[in-house]
Amino acid sequence: MAVYTQLSEVEIKKILDGYDLGSFISYKGIKDGIENTNYLIVTNKKKLILTIFENRVKNSNLPFFLKLMNHSKKFGVKCPEPLKDKSKNFINIINSKRYSIFTFLEGNSKKRWSGEACYKVGRALANFHKVNKNLKIKIKNDFSVSFWEKLFLIIKKKKNL
Repeated sequence: MAVYTQLSEVEIKKILDGYDLGSFISYKGIKDGIENTNYLIVTNKKKLILTIFENRVKNSNLPFFLKLMNHSKKFGVKCPEPLKDKSKNFINIINSKRYSIFTFLEGNSKKRWSGEACYKVGRALANFHKVNKNLKIKIKNDFSVSFWEKLFLIIKKKKNL
């Protein structure tokens, strides 16, 4: 279950009122995923993804990730594009949580991976790194070696290893 923040139809419509993305038709929580809450929203113009950023994501890092996505998209990486609201904001707040709306990409979750699928993901990841290697924006890696060392010591202490 990856729908951590439940939103009503009224709340979804209120969010859409801040954008020029068409009239609301339907919405559905997306159960796949582990970190953020995602909803598929359908309007009379298009399908969209509403992402509510949950507790692990630092609010100060959100602009970095959205700029990275925009830069990637601009240089041909097939990825969702963050959309600005009527006030030109990428990030807004509902129920004390930050959210963004993104373009929808067709696809599905894979349960089994073939060698060919892994190869395609590897090529896409290589292309992502290639187009972003000279991007000037940076953030601290929260999952660096020091993070894993600290986590290991915590687990070791709890398990009396």
